[in-house]
Formats: sequence, C-alpha cells, structure tokens
Amino acid sequence: MALLVGLAWAGPAAAQSFPANSAFVALPCGAGVMVDATGDTPNASGPLDLVGTPSLPAGAHAADANFLYLRLRVAGDAMNGANLLPNAWGYEIDLDGNRNTYEVIVSVSGVGATDEVAIYRHPNTQTAGDPAEPAVTPAAFTYPTSTHARVTAAGSTLGGAQDFFIDLALPWSDLATVGLLRSSSARLWAGSSTVPNALDLDLACFGGAGGTLGGIDVGITTPDPQGGGGGAGGGGGGGGVGGSGPRTLEGGPGCDLGAGSSGGGAALFALAVALLGARRRSSR
Repeated sequence: MALLVGLAWAGPAAAQSFPANSAFVALPCGAGVMVDATGDTPNASGPLDLVGTPSLPAGAHAADANFLYLRLRVAGDAMNGANLLPNAWGYEIDLDGNRNTYEVIVSVSGVGATDEVAIYRHPNTQTAGDPAEPAVTPAAFTYPTSTHARVTAAGSTLGGAQDFFIDLALPWSDLATVGLLRSSSARLWAGSSTVPNALDLDLACFGGAGGTLGGIDVGITTPDPQGGGGGAGGGGGGGGVGGSGPRTLEGGPGCDLGAGSSGGGAALFALAVALLGARRRSSR
C-alpha cells in the first residue's frame, strides 16, 4: 500500500485493496477527460482546488469485484497533521436520468469529530439543479478512513506545488443498496465542499465563475473502467467557509473545461461506459 501523506492510514484488508495508479482510468468530460483549471473557484485553493489537464486528469476511477474506487486530483495536501482538513471531497451521482437532480453523494470528510467516508441518499429535491443542496443525514453508510480512503502525492504540480490524490473505496454491496449497481448507468459530478453531504466549492470541468454545472455519464456497464465527471460552479468558500453563487446541475450546449468561463453552459454528455473488468475479475 502506498504511504499516506500526513497519516499512515494502515488498515487491514480493505486498505490493501486500493489498486495501483496504473489501474485508474480517467473520467471523461465531454469529448475529453475530466480537467479543471487551477484557481478557478474563488476561495477554494490548495487542497480544495480540483486540478487537471488532458494528460493529468482531475478525476479517475478503478474497480475490482468488491469496490468502486474514485479519485480526485487536488492542488495541495488534504491532511492537517494526522487528520483531514475540516472539509470534504466527493461525487454526486444521478441515478434517475433527471439531469437536474442527484440521488446519491459519496464523500470523504474531515468535518466533525471523526474523519470518515460516507454514502448519503438524496431522495427529494427542493431546488432543482443545485449541487449544494444537502443530502439526507445521517449517512446511509459510513466507513473509517483507515480502510476506505487514502491521500497520496500525485507526482504533478498543476497547482504550483505538489498535487495530491484523494481516493475513496466504496463497497459494491452498499452502493447496490442505494441504487448503484455495476450494471447501472449513472451520471456524476466531482467536487470539494465545506460539508460531507453536498458539493459547494470547486467542481470539475468548469471555470467556476458562476453559471451552470453539467454532468457526464459514468457508466457502470461495458466494456472497460471509464467514468464521467462534470462541473460548474458559483463562488465558493475555503477552509470550512461556506460557498456561494448560482449553480445548477444542467447546462446548455457545449462543455467548458475549466478555462475560466463565466457562465457558459456545460452540457451533460451521454457517455455509456463500464466496469466489465470488475466482472471479469470477480468471475475468475
């Protein structure tokens, strides 16, 4: 297992299941991969700033028979000594095909007394198209970061200094309970946040100066690990300070790839992709 930056999260079994970097596949955004410009969301800097380029994507995923692994690239160390910073990082997932809503959010969080990975349900939408609308608490499932998360040096310097990966390990059995199967098709949005049950800071694949957020299909069908990500956002907050600004889950035509656009829509692109690799491994 890779050494964890700031904290040796050396848990047994599940912690050892994190795949090698070479197993992670970039999440797509439109016709390319998930990218995001440095410093594109006000007050979401350092570890709250998602960063990525076509050759060094902002998001990626992998899978095996037991876990879905989701990865973010951020522009700073998410650790504060032995614990996570008092913020969160995660993915909102659309399962019903309505581009203005999300049904599940998965996150890793340093908010609260204990660092944890969690899966939350969001069954009812009050404000359509708002990624900052919180999911239901308490979480449907929670896990210790020692076995279900890791923070490692990314080997890139897109943020001007060392970038870091934040990885989550999510059990397929629990994801199935909230409606996400390996045979499902879903959309997702990646971002950082001040709270574990919403995304209110930097969001991938958009300039972050206001306007709309568009998601990308992440397929949990065939043939190989692929995924999706998207984002747009209003102004945010940093280091535990709340975000602000207009945000919606569905955009208009086109796809802003984090180049500082101030309101152009980021369309939702239907990219059917999958995790057949996980099925193949589980059938051996």
